[in-house]
Formats: sequence, C-alpha cells, structure tokens
Amino acid sequence: MSAADAISLTDGFDAAGIRYWIGGGWGVDALLCSQTRDHDDLDIAVPAEQEAHRGYDSQDKDRADLQALVGAGLIKASEAEA
Repeated sequence: MSAADAISLTDGFDAAGIRYWIGGGWGVDALLCSQTRDHDDLDIAVPAEQEAHRGYDSQDKDRADLQALVGAGLIKASEAEA
C-alpha cells in the first residue's frame, strides 16, 4: 500500500467524520513523520458503532465508513455489498 493510498483512505474517513486509529507499521511511521519501509496494508480501527456491516447500500448515508473506502478507490461498491 502506497503512502498516497493510506492518505486517500484517511482523508476519506476525515471527510466523513469517522473516528479511527492507525496501528501497525503505518502507525509507527505516522508517529515518526516518515515512511521507514514498504507496507502491504493499513491497520485501521474504528469504533464498533461505525464498523462496516453486511447489506451495504451505496446510497446509505449512514455507511460513511464504507463510502470512504469506495471514495478512495480502495473497494468497489459491489465489494462492499458482499
């Protein structure tokens, strides 16, 4: 996962007003303000009341968490519905 992908995802969460925490390698790099190595993923946690759930509807305004992923181009609406 590139830094641009990670930033795009967190920007989407910020724009949607979603609280989140970054862990793992990107979390360490965020604290260091520098990318120290390549990363395969982004470890992110959201409060339980904001977790993604089955039955996602791309028009559902209450699913801001999934809309942020779709908006960042990291998942397609059809994947979110699976």
